[in-house]
Amino acid sequence: MPGEFMTIADLAERWHVTERQARATVLTCGVPRIDLRLPGRYVSWPTVRFRVEAVEAWEASRERAASEPAPVPSANVTVLGGRPSVPNRLGRW
Repeated sequence: MPGEFMTIADLAERWHVTERQARATVLTCGVPRIDLRLPGRYVSWPTVRFRVEAVEAWEASRERAASEPAPVPSANVTVLGGRPSVPNRLGRW
């Protein structure tokens, strides 16, 4: 049915992860969500909903074949001492 909504518990069940892992994925990976309360400093998970179609589109955009190589870092990123380093706005490292 179009227009169906899911809670964070439904999303965790769909992905076969804990609710804590689902929350972390939503916050760090940009999963589209609907906040049913006024925006504030913190997320109120009981009032967050996810549109099924939007989640499916997000999942499809993240999908890649197992044989595909991992993304190559940008040419202007250099790893120094185990940490990525990028030039500042003046082009200096």
